[in-house]
Amino acid sequence: MIDCLDERTSQRWRAPWRGFGPVKSSESVIFAVFHSTIREGQRLTSDSFDNKHLKTNAQSLARRRFVTRPTFDRTIVRDGVLQGIAVANVASIRALVADVKLNAGEISVRSLCILDRVEAGDCDGHATAGYSEQHTALGMSQTQLSKVRARIRLDLADTFSEILNPNGHRWATVWAVLFGRILSVGRVLRVFVRARLGG
Repeated sequence: MIDCLDERTSQRWRAPWRGFGPVKSSESVIFAVFHSTIREGQRLTSDSFDNKHLKTNAQSLARRRFVTRPTFDRTIVRDGVLQGIAVANVASIRALVADVKLNAGEISVRSLCILDRVEAGDCDGHATAGYSEQHTALGMSQTQLSKVRARIRLDLADTFSEILNPNGHRWATVWAVLFGRILSVGRVLRVFVRARLGG
């Protein structure tokens, strides 16, 4: 069964060493809450997330450990009207499962993938969320698939914290981001050297 294979590698438009490597489960991610974001009071709802973006692994998130506040404002908020942020642990998101009823019985499949995905214009600490490919591999009807994904979005909303004031958030420092970059370069160099020695 397919299980978020893209999580194991960096999905980047530039060289992998430019970033911080695949998103670790020990990390946290930040969801930007804009004026247009649907919410209930200080909580996210299933409609806070873009179904189309989740289908294409393109729901935008920031990696808390590697994004400073100025970078967040410049590359993620951009011209939007920020109302707050919500934070979630990556391990908690990756632990979400969806129960799917099939003719052979009910099975549980992984709900979401968190990818190190950076495209032109994104910051290096960008990540994305998307539905696990397991859902489409099960051959569900479109109606059933829509219901399952609605439940997944609700679970995702419940996993994030209450909407917080970004001014009170403890953002990554420039030094922490620089240290992460150095570790990333070292990791890529180790892989390169091992490949050369193995060849």
